[in-house]
Amino acid sequence: MYSRFNYTKGSQYGTLLNPNIAGFEKEFATSKKEIQRKLKEFILDNGHIDASALQEEWFPTIKADVFISHSHKDISIAKALAGWLKTTFGLNSFIDSSVWGYCDELLKEIDNKYCKNRIDSKRFSKGDKETYNYTLRNFTTSHVHTLLSSALSQMIDKTECVIFINTPQSVSISSEIESIKGDSITTSPWIYHELAMTSIIKTTKPMRQHTISESFSHTEIRDSLPQFNYRIDAYLKEMIELTEADLISWEKKKAVNGADSLDKLYELKGLLNKKS
Repeated sequence: MYSRFNYTKGSQYGTLLNPNIAGFEKEFATSKKEIQRKLKEFILDNGHIDASALQEEWFPTIKADVFISHSHKDISIAKALAGWLKTTFGLNSFIDSSVWGYCDELLKEIDNKYCKNRIDSKRFSKGDKETYNYTLRNFTTSHVHTLLSSALSQMIDKTECVIFINTPQSVSISSEIESIKGDSITTSPWIYHELAMTSIIKTTKPMRQHTISESFSHTEIRDSLPQFNYRIDAYLKEMIELTEADLISWEKKKAVNGADSLDKLYELKGLLNKKS
């Protein structure tokens, strides 16, 4: 990871990014299906969670320039942004919900296989519902969450650029007083984890031949459940603001495709010295 941006949706979203959703749907569906197939393969095969194999065999096969972090309700914005990056610059994006969006389904498969309470056929009557062992479910949940968190951390480290989609769906303000203070909170543990990782993971200069300005180096909760809030304002302050005006300016500076095009964004935001 080299750069991290805090993107806020603006009034030009409809004309700039939204038209790219349809063209990206098929690519996203294919990518998501393959990612989830691999996760299932490494987690469910023979009843073992093979974290080492996941890291050694899966991650090297994923080619992504940009890591997009978003809330569950902002998936359409994530797709639109990823589609625009691909169409405009040829940049490949990794959308984080490809991993955490599969968590509940994956846990259900594991729990159905390993965590159901044994049934006494003599006492079990038709219409009774099967139940899960609470202790075993806690065990499987902690392991799967740890593995998926690790997967997200690895992808953040692997990609050059992280873009966080900052909307009321992802960041909420607890009250008018908190709003005045500017204290942001999120209800998503996945978003909190990802933003925390962007603050912890060491930034790595891209291998491209450019002079990097050292002075700019930056160090779904369901309604029926209790809501857990995670303060993320400190992490957001470390990220660089990214607006639709920036995206338009970046597009106008387009000269190359692929990862090299990110340098134009870095020049625009002061991360990269222009070549003399």
